[in-house]
Amino acid sequence: MSPRGSHDSLSVVVARNARSRRAALRLRQADVAERAGMARSVLSVLEGERRRVTLDDALALCRGLGVTLPELLEGASAQDRRTLGI
Repeated sequence: MSPRGSHDSLSVVVARNARSRRAALRLRQADVAERAGMARSVLSVLEGERRRVTLDDALALCRGLGVTLPELLEGASAQDRRTLGI
């Protein structure tokens, strides 16, 4: 078993929340990517859970989706949220 137990990794949480928020806003990946200042291909990789999300990625996603970091990390384990101070 991984050190994280059954909890999803933060990258998985961010990917799911980004996809969900983008769908709720009815935006295309290209729209969010432009607002976030990243290539659409990078957003696709992040949303597809094919790469770990860096802090820079998370901040860009927050800008692109109009959410706060705590909102982007909604669903993360309580331990991870405490560690991050959110």
